[in-house]
Amino acid sequence: MVMGVDILTPAEVMAACTDALGLDATAMDLTAHEALAAALRRTASFRCPITPAGLVALTARPLEGLAGDGPSLRETLAGILESLVASGDLLEVSEVDNATLRRRRMLYLGPPAFVRRSGGAFLLLGVRPEGASLVGESLAVLIEHEHHLRIINAASGTDIATLLDDYGLHEVSQEVWLRCPLMAPAIDVLREKDLHLEAAGPSGEIPGLRLLDAAAPTNYYKGRWREPSARDTGRYVARRTQAYGSDLWCYVEVVGGQPQRFVDFPLDGSLARGADEAWHLQAAIDAVRGHPQRVRVTRDASVNVLSLFAPPPSWLQRRWDRRGLPIAARGALVSYALMPGEVEEELAFVTKMLWLDIDVEV
Repeated sequence: MVMGVDILTPAEVMAACTDALGLDATAMDLTAHEALAAALRRTASFRCPITPAGLVALTARPLEGLAGDGPSLRETLAGILESLVASGDLLEVSEVDNATLRRRRMLYLGPPAFVRRSGGAFLLLGVRPEGASLVGESLAVLIEHEHHLRIINAASGTDIATLLDDYGLHEVSQEVWLRCPLMAPAIDVLREKDLHLEAAGPSGEIPGLRLLDAAAPTNYYKGRWREPSARDTGRYVARRTQAYGSDLWCYVEVVGGQPQRFVDFPLDGSLARGADEAWHLQAAIDAVRGHPQRVRVTRDASVNVLSLFAPPPSWLQRRWDRRGLPIAARGALVSYALMPGEVEEELAFVTKMLWLDIDVEV
């Protein structure tokens, strides 16, 4: 018996992979954020628990050459992964490795769940193991993919909530979904973290330390990161490498470029996200220094866009996941389209919680 071998073009391979992820290959290709988010979920369903860096590497490997080159693809995947963790598709846990006795970040599958969005739609959350579908075919065909989000719009005559419950998805209450830190002045947030740092013992050398430079412009997040130099004296949000696992978030005191002491984030338990504490603290530092981070408002008759230039803590992303849609916008790290009637409330929220200044762009 002679077996035939079909030779596929890269475009045909990309279309086949997109279809395999349960997406419409005629509407998007494998480079779309929706497809990359689906690829991360699928890899996680087979490989969790795993480190964030490990998940990005395993997802990127079969996509390289199809969905971009290595470094840029991994950077894009890492950004999408942050959104998946913030929304609850995956859970990030800080835990101690029994073999090395070192703390590391591990990812676990988020439980199947849903949240009611403003406007009556449903936001789907979680990942089932072994590549299993989150819902049955009757609902799967109704799912709309927007960046990292999976949304089912309310259908006339169909009780979507009951069907989701029948498929084993539990409803997350608005109270739980919108939970966030207590509102406080920026100086109080900074002082609280300073007290923890001042109670820490001497650190000695910290391998792979990188500082988030508070003196650098706040409108280019990536450009704020650098290695310590002899001119550095102060306290910084930072990341440090470890032999096994992803980089850890921390708050460090430096004198003449040499670390003196540090505390790792999260401070308040393994289920909190270190990144959330770090980004919240950096917003406080910027505000106290008199150079607050900014939110840009682009107004239109039908929709307004809110753009951020630093990563949002997960509690802010969840809030905007419920009310808006993530989109790409010029020069911004994160942007959401919201209805005009919702914008003022969200601006009031971010100015109080993250002390942001507002730029209005007509």
